[in-house]
Amino acid sequence: QSLGAIYDPAANTWTENYTGPLSENSLPLNARLFLTPNNKIFYSGSGQSWGPFGQAIDEATFALQQFFDLKTKQWEIVGPNPLGVRSSPFSVALPMAPPYDRMTIMTYGGVLGPPPGGELAVPFTQLTTVGADGRVINRMGPNLHHPRWFVSGVSLPDGEVLALNGADKDEVIDPGSERAVRTPELYNPTTNSWTDVAAESRDRTYHNSAVLLPDGRVLSGGHSPIPASYGAHHTVVPGVTANNDKDPSFQIWSPPYLYYGPRPRITHAPHAVAWGSTFTVNVDDPSTIKQVVAMRTPSQQHVNDNDTRTLDLASTQTGPHTLTVTAPPTGVVAPPGSYYLFVNRQNPKGLTPSVARILFIGSTSNNSEAVQPMPDDATVAHGGSATSVKDDSYQATYLGGTGQQLDQAAGRAATASNNGVSALAARLSGAVHNLPGGAPLAVGGLLMALIAGLGIRARRWIVHRGRS
Repeated sequence: QSLGAIYDPAANTWTENYTGPLSENSLPLNARLFLTPNNKIFYSGSGQSWGPFGQAIDEATFALQQFFDLKTKQWEIVGPNPLGVRSSPFSVALPMAPPYDRMTIMTYGGVLGPPPGGELAVPFTQLTTVGADGRVINRMGPNLHHPRWFVSGVSLPDGEVLALNGADKDEVIDPGSERAVRTPELYNPTTNSWTDVAAESRDRTYHNSAVLLPDGRVLSGGHSPIPASYGAHHTVVPGVTANNDKDPSFQIWSPPYLYYGPRPRITHAPHAVAWGSTFTVNVDDPSTIKQVVAMRTPSQQHVNDNDTRTLDLASTQTGPHTLTVTAPPTGVVAPPGSYYLFVNRQNPKGLTPSVARILFIGSTSNNSEAVQPMPDDATVAHGGSATSVKDDSYQATYLGGTGQQLDQAAGRAATASNNGVSALAARLSGAVHNLPGGAPLAVGGLLMALIAGLGIRARRWIVHRGRS
């Protein structure tokens, strides 16, 4: 496949990105792609890979980190991802500050290769830095506390990242055997560490999603698992394996920064600003403002948002209620479109963001009032209601009561087996984390994935034996 086509809104035309064989490539579903400071599209070696009956021999090339040159319209190989192919992790660009000449992409969770893929989720965090000169540096970050596959991620206006939802194994390989991961984790880039936060009350494994709201809270929801063992929807071991029924409910998480102290307030912001221009933002007390931040509005699907971008904007106080702010210099730093504009107040416990305005960054400026999607004094929602989760979709025509008992027995046996495999995976995780970069790290990661896959395959054998 080539990298699609480019649309020119001025000419209202599409141009195919093809100049020859080097324009073609094979990438996984929902490939993790980022426009990096060298004005190229970077593929990190991650996506939604494998899946039953979809394996292909060229999937080994998914492990190659690559650039797509927007000028030559050709792919350039950077080198192998040190951990090999990663399937269904989350990737997010960490905050960038002037002169915006480096982007660090954090990738965490998922499962490892090689094809046909590992099945147990891994806790690995990988930090990949791409410079304006095209240099790529990979290093390991801190492990997640909870390995998770199909994990969502949300960038927060104070620079932290929330990891949430997902399952302890690749649900696509053996639906119904997975256990939900309900405890989110918060990444602090200053301390380079993960911290557990309040758990959700619902299972959200496959087809979950989460986005940042304009008031700084996080909306999390959705759960549409594959029917157990590719048959009918039913929870295999109630209370142990994940809810196998669909759940369209949503929950809202309030980050700690909402309790640090009074929130700042934006009283005026422009509707649009041109790249490289300066503009005025009016606030209640500019002397307390530590940061002005532009964040790309969220567009997550299939736990993938290639648009994530958090930009620290240079600002100075120029009046009793005025900040003069410098817009990002180019569309490479800030692709044209809508951004949340936050101002962060320095409170004793940490940064507290305002409610966002929506700012358009591009080729033109417009000083009319920016859109304010939520009021400054909105009451924080508490309680709420949703349909209770119950396992009411088991189809008697599929397995019946006897089949359900067999499935539950197999699930308990697999759970016991997986506990041992998980312990082994944890030990290997620590070993891999301590290895130096390059080939040894890749070998260690791939070995862990292959060993971890044995536990779930044993469950499938038990289930099939029970039905035959």
